[in-house]
Amino acid sequence: MINFTLDKNELTRLADAGFPKALDRALELTAREVTGNIGREAPVDEGSLHGSWHSKKLGFASYGIWSRVKYRWWVHEGTGIYGPHKRPIVPIRAKFLRFEIGGKIIFAKSVKGQKPNRYIDRAIKRTTGRLQGFVDRAIRETLV
Repeated sequence: MINFTLDKNELTRLADAGFPKALDRALELTAREVTGNIGREAPVDEGSLHGSWHSKKLGFASYGIWSRVKYRWWVHEGTGIYGPHKRPIVPIRAKFLRFEIGGKIIFAKSVKGQKPNRYIDRAIKRTTGRLQGFVDRAIRETLV
C-alpha cells in the first residue's frame, strides 16, 4: 500500500462545510489520478510493473493503491549498494550469479545492484498539482 497525505486544510474545508460526499469524491479522484500516474511513471521493460497498479475504495474517505508485482519496491528504492542495505548483491547458494542481458548469459561473483527509480514519488508529486481541481470538481458534482 502507498500512503500519502493530502492538504488537511482542503479536507477540513470539505468536512466542515458538511460535504462528506464531496470529500469522498475528491479522494476517489485523487486515488485514481495517483494510480494512473504511477502507471505512467513506472519504468517499462516487459510492462509487468507498468500495468500492475490498482486502486480500491476501502471505506469512507479511504482508498488503497497497490501492486502485486514482487519487485515494485526494489525498483523504487534500489538494490545492492544503492538500496537500503548498501551492500553488493552476492550469490547465496552458488559460486556465481547468473542472469541474462540482451540475450547474453552473464556470470558474476557480485553486482552493484540497481539505482533507485523513484517513480511512485514522481507520481504523487504529479498528482498534488491537481488536488485543488479535484476538490472543486467534487463540490460541483455533489451539489447537483
